[in-house]
Amino acid sequence: MDIVKKTRDVALSYLYKPSTRTYDSSILSDYLDRRVKVHPEREAVVLYSEAGERSSLTFRQYHDKSIKVAAGLLRSGLTHGQRALLVAPNTLEFIILQMACARIGVFVLFVKYGASPDEVIQMAAKYKCRAIIVQSSESGQSYGQDVVKAFLRDVPEENAPDATLFICVSFYGGPNTISYDTLTTPRPDVISDLEKTAVWSVQSKVQMEDPLLGMMTSGSTGKPKVVALNHFQFIQATFATAELAEMSEGSRFLNERPFPWAGSVGIGINFIAVIGITLVSMDPEISVKKGDAQLVRKILQDEKCTHVLTMPYMMYDFIKSEDAQQYDLSSLQFAMTGGQPILQESAVAFLEKNPTFKLIQAYGGTSFGYLEVGSDIEIKLVDENQRVVPRGTTGELWVRGPMVFIGYLDNLEGTSRSLTPLRWYKTGDLMVMNDHGQVHIVGRISETIKRATVKIHPAEIEHVLVRHPLVLQAYVVGVPDVRLYEELCACVQLNENEIADVDQMKEIEAWCAETFLPGPDGLTLAPRYFLSFREFPKTGNGKINRRELKTLAIKQLAQP
Repeated sequence: MDIVKKTRDVALSYLYKPSTRTYDSSILSDYLDRRVKVHPEREAVVLYSEAGERSSLTFRQYHDKSIKVAAGLLRSGLTHGQRALLVAPNTLEFIILQMACARIGVFVLFVKYGASPDEVIQMAAKYKCRAIIVQSSESGQSYGQDVVKAFLRDVPEENAPDATLFICVSFYGGPNTISYDTLTTPRPDVISDLEKTAVWSVQSKVQMEDPLLGMMTSGSTGKPKVVALNHFQFIQATFATAELAEMSEGSRFLNERPFPWAGSVGIGINFIAVIGITLVSMDPEISVKKGDAQLVRKILQDEKCTHVLTMPYMMYDFIKSEDAQQYDLSSLQFAMTGGQPILQESAVAFLEKNPTFKLIQAYGGTSFGYLEVGSDIEIKLVDENQRVVPRGTTGELWVRGPMVFIGYLDNLEGTSRSLTPLRWYKTGDLMVMNDHGQVHIVGRISETIKRATVKIHPAEIEHVLVRHPLVLQAYVVGVPDVRLYEELCACVQLNENEIADVDQMKEIEAWCAETFLPGPDGLTLAPRYFLSFREFPKTGNGKINRRELKTLAIKQLAQP
């Protein structure tokens, strides 16, 4: 009897490209301890203030100061297995404190700088933090004092020292707080044998699977949650991201993201010790609020940066800038972007202005770092029944690998919704995989609009809308409709950043009517409603807040 060997006619949307790296049991501070022996005087980090003033740390200074501060934290009563909340702007102290806590096994919870004082105190209480560490910025000296006031309002002064440690950086918080300078006394630049022994005795007990840090999710899928990562997961995510970005020892990387955000902690600060790069950063006011492309280019030139993180707003500023030829950017080889899909037109325009750059678009998330899809991680696309879909079919992206997070901090319910028993992380992103294993982002499940039983992904409309010469940005949301359940509403921002007048909106509407053709049901993807915005609401880490945008759209449409 002949035996017929059958094979699948259709390949499934699954991919795994194993790593060639050898895993070990190192913790984060081990990498810095090894790195300082090789290049002690090389700059580890360079910071520029809003005024353009430069400050820096060498690897030796980074190493020594992290040990000194770790010793001070131990003297203050903070130790292995406890939690600390850190809220600070982009400063050298932020980087030192994070490494100091890593040395002694203290889990650090990052909260965005500028969070309300009440929010900071509530977060510290909710997550049972032994210490609250706050730093004021140069332009907001009262911020730290306001947080102290909120803390003492909730915790009586006589109980404050016993309940929670409050550490003040760059401001005086009062008698029941600890100053950063106190952590480094009596001799800030000298580590005593006693301090070395104290730190090493604790550091030697810290292991790779001990919790390292917690980062807030953007809130794009609901209420923000704290993503907890251990040393091993954080380090593996670092290696995977560095591989994607072609980052290596000696690279000089400009990343101006706020330090508490995943786009900086997980794609910047982490590279310093683990990979051996020099991180160049700045006050985000320079690039975000001011859009000062000229100063950004000057920093790239003066620091001889090899890599730069170009978020969509920076790409736009670079495209519109007319002074590109004034600066020598011959050292710059790689521009990395991510956080949200980039329009092909924007990418082409950016590369036309900067033809020597290699543009790398990263896909990632707070829960598992930034990585080339398929690099040291398993991916699969599944349908609503959690079955792997054939290639060429839309499905939700699930990922599994060594950098996937522990879970959401103190949130078993949220963790169980996002992580399966087999450690697959459900991203909530809809994608399509082609025959070559490449994936295309369609949108998020939570953003899907259901009109007359048909599921519509906003991205397919948004990518067309921004081609209109008047439109800078466009986001499409679903608004209630009695007959069709939901209708399409286009929220647009004009190139001139002004509210569109009636004629401009009619022009965009007419253009859409001509551009979008009817589908099988006779309906087109041309939005029924058009609204103009000067700016769009954002989440805590800078992403567009579609939930809030939808609420605003519904309110505006309800007005007579």
